[in-house]
Amino acid sequence: MRRRRAAIVGTGGIAGTHARALRAYADQVEIVAATDLDAGRLAAFTSQWEIPGRYPSLGDLLAAEQPDLVHLCTPPGAHAAAVPDARGVRRISAQAPRLARDVETEDVSFAHLTFANGAVASIVNSVLSPREESYLRFDFAGATLELSHLYGHRLDSWTYTPAPGFEQDAPPWPPSGEEVPSGHQAQFGELFASLRDGRRPAATGAGLRRTLESVTGIYASAFTGRRVTRDGLTADSPFYHRLNGSPASRARTVIRRRS
Repeated sequence: MRRRRAAIVGTGGIAGTHARALRAYADQVEIVAATDLDAGRLAAFTSQWEIPGRYPSLGDLLAAEQPDLVHLCTPPGAHAAAVPDARGVRRISAQAPRLARDVETEDVSFAHLTFANGAVASIVNSVLSPREESYLRFDFAGATLELSHLYGHRLDSWTYTPAPGFEQDAPPWPPSGEEVPSGHQAQFGELFASLRDGRRPAATGAGLRRTLESVTGIYASAFTGRRVTRDGLTADSPFYHRLNGSPASRARTVIRRRS
């Protein structure tokens, strides 16, 4: 089987995480090149990971290497500018974007979401929590499924609690098959499987867009104090382009702390 050719754009801290995860699939993919505006950082990164190709720009890299996969490890604001250069590349993997720094959130925030099928969700975020853990809870008719973790989880991180009257049912948890801990390696494994099988990967642009729509809706509701629906987040909405709803030329807006 021909190994896929991968390239890494941006060689800061997260690029090492991508490189390490890719090396776990050395039989399926090879890292052929990297690019960064910082020549010294690029040289150090390519030497550390023994990457043969070293280029000053993404355009130069693509013209010379023609990779199958491009991993965007640049700051989020540079992702959009890189996509036109990467046209023709089979797959683009972008590091999850962080919130642009022209918006400051509350120390504690809460959002209530209602889905089209009637399901509801509550999202609580706090920068003040000493425990700094992520906690997920899913309540179903027959059971509650909970996850508490810090920067990664395994099957034993989950708790399954059957509802009264469902104790005797065969639990659907844990799932069968080989355990794959959360992280980039698990995500890339699914990506390579989709390429091998000739199908669309589980995480696509359409799916990621739904996530960004949820985040955008939360910020739009926080700024306007109104209920926001998905069909209101169209291109003519100021929040469609910037999370604080302001044009790029306007001075930055801050959600100030309530006294």
